[in-house]
Amino acid sequence: MSLPSDIFEPAYSGSHALIIGINKYLHVNPLARAVDDAKAVAMALVDNFGFPKANVTLLTDEKATRAKIMGEYLSFSKTGRVAANDRLLVFFAGHGHTVGGRRETGFLVPSDGDVDSIETLIRWDELTRNADLIPAKHILFLMDACYGGLAVTRKIPSGSSRYLEDMLTRVARQVVTAGKADETVSDGGGTRPNHSIFTSYLLDALDGAAENTPGIITAMGVMAYVYNKVGNDPNSQQTPHFGFIEGDGDFIFKMPTLKNEETKGHVTLIKEPQFSVSDEIVPLSVGDKLKTYIPDPSARIKLDDLVSDQLRNALQGIDPTKYPAQGIKEGEINITFAEYVRRYEKEIRNLEAVLIHLCRWADQTQLSQIHKIMEGLGDSADNLGGGYATLLRLHWYPVGCTMYAGGISAIAANRFDTLRACMLTEVRDPQFRGGALRPIILPVGYALAELQNDFKRLPELDRRYAARSDYMQTALQSVVEDEMFLGRRYEEAFDKFEIMLALVFADIRGKDGNYWGPPGSFGWKENRFNATAGPLGKFVEDAKKQGEKWPALKAGFFNGSAARFAEVADGFRAVISSLNWF
Repeated sequence: MSLPSDIFEPAYSGSHALIIGINKYLHVNPLARAVDDAKAVAMALVDNFGFPKANVTLLTDEKATRAKIMGEYLSFSKTGRVAANDRLLVFFAGHGHTVGGRRETGFLVPSDGDVDSIETLIRWDELTRNADLIPAKHILFLMDACYGGLAVTRKIPSGSSRYLEDMLTRVARQVVTAGKADETVSDGGGTRPNHSIFTSYLLDALDGAAENTPGIITAMGVMAYVYNKVGNDPNSQQTPHFGFIEGDGDFIFKMPTLKNEETKGHVTLIKEPQFSVSDEIVPLSVGDKLKTYIPDPSARIKLDDLVSDQLRNALQGIDPTKYPAQGIKEGEINITFAEYVRRYEKEIRNLEAVLIHLCRWADQTQLSQIHKIMEGLGDSADNLGGGYATLLRLHWYPVGCTMYAGGISAIAANRFDTLRACMLTEVRDPQFRGGALRPIILPVGYALAELQNDFKRLPELDRRYAARSDYMQTALQSVVEDEMFLGRRYEEAFDKFEIMLALVFADIRGKDGNYWGPPGSFGWKENRFNATAGPLGKFVEDAKKQGEKWPALKAGFFNGSAARFAEVADGFRAVISSLNWF
């Protein structure tokens, strides 16, 4: 619907919003903060910007199906519901998805959506095309999700000034998303408790941080503020995308209260927010740089420098001297344990991103970069001194986390060559003959197995069968999902990595028929099913069916022998079945 601008008044006659937040998905991994994000935005619209509560529709979790979302959205096109001088805001917090083809196509994932069946998703341009049916002069889409296929323009030059009245009398269809294709929304980690990075800064903007002119908040101001803050946040791996879909007006959140007759002849000059029309204003994330360097032979020096810098930064952050294992009161050990875990995870975040992308995309000449990372991490955990055994073991936790992140990526990409580099790089093993060189999987495997019960010190993990493994599965999900979207395949990839970790450990260590390896959460899952229905049974049987053609054997695992694999696998399954999980 195209309306002539001369029918628009320099004010709003009505305000409407459709707010969507999804934590619980039927076919995709859950989120933790999306519903809180949606409720906070809905509250801000009602409490701060004059949106009538009856005009704000909130859809969460099982109510946010594809049919319900599209039904509510299209209802704004019904005669009499929305007037020409109204404003409409659509907010979505949840998973996004991008499908490549002749061109990128972006999708929102409703609560009943399945990324393997795109007909169950909401194609982004379904919303933009159908916006033509809605008479509201201003529509703003705020998307706390990451996806591609957005065609937007940024028509207003940086530093320009416009009249508020002018913006109110021109049509506008605007959008800002949390990130682009191949980026996944960060669920949590924001500056506000229980909110994502994107929505935390969005709420800051709505609370006044985006006021470029006192008493006035515009969509352009909000876009510029969120774009810069999210892109430059040290914990963010997202680059927001924003602009105009149509028109050159501006959605106004807040403006001086004027009666209709007072608006005639009244003008307020608005200075547009300062931002570049180029996305280069936000530095490329580590992941983005790797995607540029890895496929480019001429960037091998840049790649080496980036890996070295991130390894150096991580090693400085996890230096054992910063995590003393002695001089701590007995009653504070649990608090110290939890604090160390949190600090380790923060310090290795960028290095995990490096290994995730290397394990997915590296060619044979770049495997040395993986070896360099694992060697550096292994050296950092050596010669730890004395103190509480629990905290000494925990020094290997960041090494294990980084190996897990890369290993999950390798498994998901079927890259057993990069997985081998992650697991079998040789480092000094402090527990073996004065620190002889051995595959890094051995000290990491021993340490993680010994930490299994230590993680029961953390809240809500005291009754878990595999506390350490269960915790890592949850903690690493956001890390992996930020770099590569796995959706519901994440748990499967996690289990397969842990199974490979245990089997390869058992292969190297195994002697005299003892095929023990570090058990993970797949172990108790295995005991819930019969011998072949659990994740371990399925993994082993599938590998046996492939025989010598199994890619893991071609990469050199188990000496390249299907017979050796079968021997180790059967021995390890006997060990797992004998453990008392319940």
